[in-house]
Amino acid sequence: MRPLPDPQTPADRALHAIEATIGIILGRSIGPAENFFEAGLRSLDLVRLHEVGARELTVEPPVTVMFAYPNLQALRRHLTGEVTAADFGGRTAAASQVRRVGNARRELRKRNRSESEPQ
Repeated sequence: MRPLPDPQTPADRALHAIEATIGIILGRSIGPAENFFEAGLRSLDLVRLHEVGARELTVEPPVTVMFAYPNLQALRRHLTGEVTAADFGGRTAAASQVRRVGNARRELRKRNRSESEPQ
């Protein structure tokens, strides 16, 4: 894993803790634009990452932030206040991303169930 810079602000400390925890969970670091689910994280992992990050923040964001901003780059921009509606096409685009990920996960579970059924 690459060394992380020394965090200065609460948002930096939260992101540092989240990135370090991702490294522990996956055994590797992920790229700033790499989607959490595509990297191999699960919903339960995102809830755990939220808890780790929230410890460092003065105001705890809702857990849905981890799903609406599904990579380190987007999460950083959100936590530092750099996110604009144009970044994600507004809330509709973020909600749409969450739905797409949910649909993809449901389809994968469905495929896994059908493959594990006796022939």
